Amino acid sequence: MLFLMNLFLGIENQSMFRKNWSLNVEIQVKKEHNESKTPISSPKKEVSPWLGRLRGKPSQDEKTIKTKGKEKIEDEKQLWIEEPTQNEFEEIQTPGVRQSSRVKYPVERLTYDSFVAKHYAYMTEIIKDKEPLNFEEAHLDEKWQSAMDEKMQALIENNTWSLVLRVEGKQPIGCKWIYKIKRNVDGSIARYKARIVAKGYAQKYDIDYEEIFSPVVKMTTIRVLIALAVSKRWNLYQLDVKNAFLNGELEEEVYMERPQGYMHQQYPNYVCKLKKALYGLKQAPRAWNHKLVEYLVKCDFIVSNSDSSLYIKHNGNHIVLLCIYVDDLILTGSCGKDIQDIKEK
Repeated sequence: MLFLMNLFLGIENQSMFRKNWSLNVEIQVKKEHNESKTPISSPKKEVSPWLGRLRGKPSQDEKTIKTKGKEKIEDEKQLWIEEPTQNEFEEIQTPGVRQSSRVKYPVERLTYDSFVAKHYAYMTEIIKDKEPLNFEEAHLDEKWQSAMDEKMQALIENNTWSLVLRVEGKQPIGCKWIYKIKRNVDGSIARYKARIVAKGYAQKYDIDYEEIFSPVVKMTTIRVLIALAVSKRWNLYQLDVKNAFLNGELEEEVYMERPQGYMHQQYPNYVCKLKKALYGLKQAPRAWNHKLVEYLVKCDFIVSNSDSSLYIKHNGNHIVLLCIYVDDLILTGSCGKDIQDIKEK
C-alpha cells in the first residue's frame, strides 16, 4: 500500500515538474519574442526562388529575417535574386526535350561488305521485290491481281459471306487488302499472298460482337510437353492451320463493305453479311477456338484440368497430347498412327 502511494505521488510530482518546466519555457519564449517583436503564431513564409524573376519588385509588407550566428537582423527589404538573362529565361520557359539517338528507319546507307555470298544473295532477293502498301499499287501488278482473285475465289467457295441489301440501322464495317510476300529459306519467292482484313476497330460492343476471349496454352505447359517428348523419344510436330479464322462461324450479325476492286456497278447498295469470321474481327479468335474444340471433342479428345488449351486422347496404352495457341498447334504422343490421322484431318 505504501509502495502504491509513493508510486502515485512520484507520478504526480513528475507531472507537476513537467508543468512547471513547460511554463518556464513558455515564459522564456514570450520574453525573447517581445524583444525581437516577432509574433509567435506567424510561421516563417517561404518564398519561391523564382518569385523575383517573374514578378519584379517585392511588396513593402513582405519581410524576411536572416540570422547570422546568435544575432538577429531585421531587413526591411526581401532577399531577391538578380534578373535572369535572355538565355536563362528561355530555358525556364521552354525546358529541353530529350530526343532519341537511335537511327531512324529506313537505313539510308547499307553496306554488304561483312556478308558472305549466301547472305548477300538473300538480302538482294528481299530488297529487289517490295510489297504494295494499298490496293492502288497492287492492282497494277498482274502477280498481285492474281493473288487477290485467288483469295476472293477461296472466300466464295468457303461461303464466308452472302450479298444482301444494306439494312437500315446496321452500319457495315470496312475492310482492307493486306499484301505479303512469302519466301523460301534461300530468300526466293514462294508465293504472293493477299488477305482481306476487316476493320474490327469500328465494331461496337453488344451490336457487332459480345465475347472475344480465346484461351491459349500456358508457356509452362509447352515446356513440360517438350521435356516429356524428349524423355519419351516421341516425335514432336508443329502445325499451322491455313486460313484458320475463316473456319470459325459467327453468331452475331456482322455486315461488311465489299472488298475494294470487287464492287459490281449494278448492285451498289449490296453489302456482305458475314457468315464466318475474318481476320481483323474482334471475335474471330474465339469463333475459331470454339470450332476447333468441337472438332477435337468429336475425335475423343478431353480437356486437361490444369490447362484449358491442352487436350489429351487415350487409345489403350497409347496417348496423344495437343496444345492450342490461337492457330498454331503442338502435337506429340506415343502412337504415330493416331497423330498421322489427326494431321490428315
